[in-house]
Amino acid sequence: MANSAYADPQHWRRLAAEARVVALTMTDPESKRVMAKQIEGVSFGPEALKAMGDAFDAAWATIATHFSNAPMEIEAARLKLAIALLAVASKDSSSVHVLRDAALQRIALDSRRRDLA
Repeated sequence: MANSAYADPQHWRRLAAEARVVALTMTDPESKRVMAKQIEGVSFGPEALKAMGDAFDAAWATIATHFSNAPMEIEAARLKLAIALLAVASKDSSSVHVLRDAALQRIALDSRRRDLA
């Protein structure tokens, strides 16, 4: 079932703006530089935004059962997924399957890094 908020291009623009704010507040210089480079000048066209929304829905359908029914845990997981999508998407992104798989892979890698730390 598609979530209309994630299919809305404005959602992704707001998320990109939030990512810019987070980048500005980072204290580690290297992390700040990497985050700023990720989001610098990012602009998604209508086709990319549609693909991102569909990829989000497809990816969430894949992993939703791994989370409890606690609203805060669900929202945190969905936010991580949205951030992962922003990290892997480009202005020319159009393949839902490629975006979905890349975002899920990004989440898995981030999770492994946290487990190793």
